[in-house]
Amino acid sequence: MNWIAYARSAAADSEAISRQLEQIEKSLVRAGLIEEDEPLPRSHSPGRGVFVDDGQSGASPMWERPGGAQLLDYCRSHKQPTLRSGLIVVTEPSRFGRHDSDITLLTWAQLGAVGWVPRFI
Repeated sequence: MNWIAYARSAAADSEAISRQLEQIEKSLVRAGLIEEDEPLPRSHSPGRGVFVDDGQSGASPMWERPGGAQLLDYCRSHKQPTLRSGLIVVTEPSRFGRHDSDITLLTWAQLGAVGWVPRFI
């Protein structure tokens, strides 16, 4: 199964990003998608990688955040089969964007159309 991860903090807070990435890593280990001693890949190799927005508001659309824009471009260029969706692992919906926002819902729909679905841990 292909996966990518996304972490975001509104304040430039490397500790908050580190905590999110640690939670994501533990979740990927539990799911058997990475080995326990395998670090999260910081590059964006096909089917895996980490995208980060540090100091970016969740009120901003994904495509206006540097890491979010990279994530969207990656997903569009690495479409997944309908029956084997790729996972976008995120600690909670608020990291992805305002969950009650039409823009966030539209983004989720666009990602789903290319075979990528958010999985909140």
